[in-house]
This record gives sequence, C-alpha cells and structure tokens, in this order.
Amino acid sequence: MHQGFYFKNPGEKAIIDEDFYNSVGRDQLIRPYLEKTKSPSPLLASGYRAINPSFEPDEILPVAAPLPRDRDKRSQAISYFTAEEADIVGLDTLIYSYTENQFKPGSCFDPNYKVGFRRYSDDPLLYRKRHHLSQINVLESNGARYVYGIPVYQTLQKEVTFSIEGSPTDRLINYNNGDNSVFNNRNDGYYQREELKRVRALFPTHRYSVARLC
Repeated sequence: MHQGFYFKNPGEKAIIDEDFYNSVGRDQLIRPYLEKTKSPSPLLASGYRAINPSFEPDEILPVAAPLPRDRDKRSQAISYFTAEEADIVGLDTLIYSYTENQFKPGSCFDPNYKVGFRRYSDDPLLYRKRHHLSQINVLESNGARYVYGIPVYQTLQKEVTFSIEGSPTDRLINYNNGDNSVFNNRNDGYYQREELKRVRALFPTHRYSVARLC
C-alpha cells in the first residue's frame, strides 16, 4: 500500500529503494530553477536543480518523479498525534511550562514551578490549532520509546540584508553594529529588513522536545 508520507530517522540503518532514492536527488539540496532568465519573461522550469556538496549546480530532476513501488523498510516505528488527539490520549494531555532557571528536586508537580496549557485553541488569534502535530512517538528497535510531546512554534522571523565591505573568510565576514541598520554607509548603503509575525508551513511546529523516555 502506498504511503502519502511517513517519518524516518535520517540516520536509521535500513535498506532503501536505490532507484527511487536516486530519482529524487539522494541527500543533495534541490531547488526550483528558471529558464530563459535573460528574457523579459523567464519561465519556471518543470523540474528541480540539484546542488552538489560544493554548492554548485548539478543534475536536473524531473518534477514527476516515480513513486516508490514498495514501502521503505524501517527499524523504527514513528507515529504522531494531532493536538486534538493528544488532548485526549497524549502522554501528557497538556503542554507544560516550567519556571525558567528555577528548579528543585520534587518540583515537577509543584504548581508554583509548573503550568499546563491546552494543546490547541479555537481562538483565531492563537497559533496552536487542532490539526497541528502535537506529539511524536518513536519506538526504537531495542524497545525503547521516545515521546516528543512539547511542540515549539516559530512565531517570529526576521530577515536582514545589507551592504558590507571586505573579503569573507570561510564564507563569513565581520560587520559593525551600524551596518545592519538604516545607518548603513558601506558601498551603496543598501539595507532591507523583513519581519514575519506568523510563519506558516505545512508542519507548523518547528521543533519538538522530549517529554519522556519509556
């Protein structure tokens, strides 16, 4: 039976379908690319450009890559609960927050150090939604079970671009505090800042923390 998607540990030792793995670019970076870039109306190509380990353009991969004929063999079983499901059957039905930089033995159940929040809200102004992934369970081949039950959201993203002078060392270059501001006076004085208050993605949770090891 074909799986629309599944989770897999990138370091897991298991046999894979080599033909399918190669058809999607193996573990290389890939990106969309444009055709007719020198014309007034460039076109988005019907494929992806692979980037080799030297960060140079490599082979072109077709968009309509073949589907794997068989399920990948896996030594780990990874499952998940949405926030609505974890609210009922999760290892912890609430998301717990602990007082920062304060800890004492036996404080795990002390309400002065531990506060619980519901895993989702129907308030349109809040970001935790019913359909978001809220708990991930990993069953290892040795029987150990990891429960990642504390989803961490990225709610603010800042991107800054500005002019700089000098030559990079190992692709890094130093700059002064005023360079990343409207007071930039390097070269053409270019400065641009974008701020996203709400980052939306297919999987909104950008990291999970281990809640328990069983």
